[in-house]
Amino acid sequence: MVSSDEVPKRALIFLHGHGSSAEQVPVALREPAQDGLIRICPSGPLPVDGGYSWFDSGPRGVEPASLHRAVHGVDQLVRGVTDDLGVDPSRVVVGGFSQGAATALALVIQRGRAGLPPLGGLVLLAGFLPEMFDDELDPAEASVERVLLVHPSDDEVVPEFLAKHLVDSLAQSAAVNSVEYESVVGGHAIAGEMLDLTLGWLSGRPMR
Repeated sequence: MVSSDEVPKRALIFLHGHGSSAEQVPVALREPAQDGLIRICPSGPLPVDGGYSWFDSGPRGVEPASLHRAVHGVDQLVRGVTDDLGVDPSRVVVGGFSQGAATALALVIQRGRAGLPPLGGLVLLAGFLPEMFDDELDPAEASVERVLLVHPSDDEVVPEFLAKHLVDSLAQSAAVNSVEYESVVGGHAIAGEMLDLTLGWLSGRPMR
């Protein structure tokens, strides 16, 4: 039982990138802090390259079954926060880096399709829309209130134009109130500026 004084005011569920793990996510996004934000940082379900992955890809794009399993697993974490800890969905932020960001995006789209209440926020760091041959995901269906996209200008893994294309699509969602996009200098990594922008957005500080 969690008393009302102990119930976290907000929650962040952050997903690492392909071949990484929860332990490699920056401390500020995964370790407890005295700021009323509970941080949940799981590792992906599929062992790969000395780390973990959220879903498999094949010749025709993302393997739908593996993405659906990953989304279901993250949705269970969301339900644990809202149902067991009593955090309102509007106070829950999901996000991730690269493949983790793609998984978080797929989650809020699936929640929209299911008619579930919007989550409070979505953080996409060097993210992209996962493409499946037999199930096209539409960002305009995303069930989330606020979105932050931060993308490196010299990303050699996920080209920046893929993230820029998401801005207008996400803004078309009836649930989305704001979409903020920031381009940062650097390659495919969570570097200082990207992390600072993310932490500022999570804390409610004005963007630059």
